[in-house]
Amino acid sequence: MATEQEQKAEGKGLQNFPYPPGFYELCQIIRDISAQAYEALSKHLHMPSIRSIQQTCAREPRFPMTICPDTFKLVENQLNPLGTKGPVALSCNDMKLLDTMRMYWDEKEGKHYLVGAMEGKLEVADPEQMKKVLEEAKYQKATKVQVRVWCLSLPSPKITPIIVATLPIIDKLKAEHLFPLLQQILDGLIDRGIRVISYASDGTEVERKASDMLFDIGEKVDFIIPNPFPEQSRPNTCISYVKYRGQAICVLQDSKHGLKTMQNNLFSGARLLVLGNHIAAY
Repeated sequence: MATEQEQKAEGKGLQNFPYPPGFYELCQIIRDISAQAYEALSKHLHMPSIRSIQQTCAREPRFPMTICPDTFKLVENQLNPLGTKGPVALSCNDMKLLDTMRMYWDEKEGKHYLVGAMEGKLEVADPEQMKKVLEEAKYQKATKVQVRVWCLSLPSPKITPIIVATLPIIDKLKAEHLFPLLQQILDGLIDRGIRVISYASDGTEVERKASDMLFDIGEKVDFIIPNPFPEQSRPNTCISYVKYRGQAICVLQDSKHGLKTMQNNLFSGARLLVLGNHIAAY
C-alpha cells in the first residue's frame, strides 16, 4: 500500500506494479478459493488483475500426467528448501470426477492431447478432427483419479502434504494393476534418496491386496512387543512391516479410514464378542 501511494504521489501509473512474492501468492490463493471474495477485496486493496494471475499460472510448468522422472524431480524440489529427504509418509486415495474428455495443449512437447481416458493422454494431430478421434479411439472414460493423489506427508507441523502424482483410473481396477503404480512411486522416491517410512491407504479389499503384494516382493519383519503382564496369559503384540530396497516401510490403513471402518463395523449388524483384550467380529 505504501508503494502504491508513493507511485501515485510521483504521478506514476500502476502499470507493471511490483507486488511482493508473498502478497502475489496470497492473491492467487484467494482467487482460487473464491473469485467473488477476490473481486470484493480488490475494490479496497490494489491487487493484480485476475487476467494477470491467469497469465502467470499459464506460464508455470504443468503437473506431469504420468509417473515419470519429472514427477520425482518436483517432489525433490519441494523437499530441498525444507532441508530434508525424509522420513516421509506416503499415502493414496481415490477421488470421484466427472467422466469427460478434454483437449490439452502440452507446451513442452508442442502437441495437442486428449485427456480423461484410462489409457492416458491421446495425441491429437489435428484439433479440428477431435470428434473423429473420439469416435475411432478405443478408450475407457476414467471415473476416478487415484492419488495415487499419491501424497507425501512430513512429520512436522505447519507443512502441507506434497502431491506426488495423480492418474485416471476406472472403478473396477484390480490390485494387480494398482500395485505396479505403487512400486513405481516407491522406486522413484528411493532412487532420489527420499526415505519413505510408511504407506497408508483405505481398508478396501483391493487396497489391502495391493499392500500385501508389497510384502511379497520385500522382506517381512515381525516386531514383537512383549506382554508386560505375563501372569495374565495375555499374548505379545506383533507388528509387521516390510523392508523394501533397504527401507523399512510400515503398511497401514490411515487413521480417518480406520475410524470409518470401525464405525461401519459397529453399525453393520455384526456381533462383537469381547474376550479379554481381544475383539472378535463375526
